[in-house]
Amino acid sequence: MLKLKQVTREQIAEVAAYIAPLNAQREHYVAWLGMSEAQIEKELQELPYIPFEDCFLQAVEDGRVVGVIGYYGFPERGHVRPLGPYITHDDYTSVAQLLWNELLTLVPESCPLARVALDEQNAQGVAFYEAGLGFTEYNAEAMLKMERADYAPSTRQLPAGIVIEQYRPEHWEAFQALHFTSGYYTAEEIVNLTSQGNPLFILRSGDQFEGYGQVLQGATAFDIAFLQVSEASRGKGYGTLLIDAMLDWGFAQAHNTRAEICVRLTNYGARKLYERCGFEEELVIRALEKTI
Repeated sequence: MLKLKQVTREQIAEVAAYIAPLNAQREHYVAWLGMSEAQIEKELQELPYIPFEDCFLQAVEDGRVVGVIGYYGFPERGHVRPLGPYITHDDYTSVAQLLWNELLTLVPESCPLARVALDEQNAQGVAFYEAGLGFTEYNAEAMLKMERADYAPSTRQLPAGIVIEQYRPEHWEAFQALHFTSGYYTAEEIVNLTSQGNPLFILRSGDQFEGYGQVLQGATAFDIAFLQVSEASRGKGYGTLLIDAMLDWGFAQAHNTRAEICVRLTNYGARKLYERCGFEEELVIRALEKTI
């Protein structure tokens, strides 16, 4: 008989071990979690705002885990990001529906919107959310990767007057003025991430801030995130220089085996930039949403 169980904090490693081999396959991949046990365990331990034990469920049949679902909760933004469902049961749809129905009881009323992102090859997951639950697409991105073995330090030199340095508290006002408000994170949230070992790189020309990007450090991989260059300074190669600096930092950390970056499918210019820097496609992510 299939039973649903809310997990405890002591089960983080167990849940990470269940998710990892599934999330490493495109036909099961759901975004926001990594692909290795170590990375997923770290991410589950550090879930923001709503802790793991309050937002994750298991489906168990005859003493065997056959499904897992959870979410990232962002009450101050009014939405959750479903993590899963990850299912190893023959009846995917039935187990997914049971997990989803129970998960909704754990979502706070302050979060009326759900946003999920899956690889386009996760056909069962996409069909469950779109046809089964009525989610609609709001974005589509390619996730690109660079393995350590493919990384070669850049020989590009910074132009005269250009400085790239890590964020310091005295940069706050200039960074806040440059920050692009259309991004997923506020300027304050990006800066707060620096205290968790995620360096923020600033590119400036003299005292003028022209661009920025952040390295988000995982257990064995790092993301290049929030890469932005001011509109007036685009086309000058500043994005490439920021990527060089972030790759140099990331691969200088001995435990990192790869770098990752995401780009919208319609952002052809940015994708060409990343590919020129040595990135190649790994996943194509479809982002879906629904008011719940």
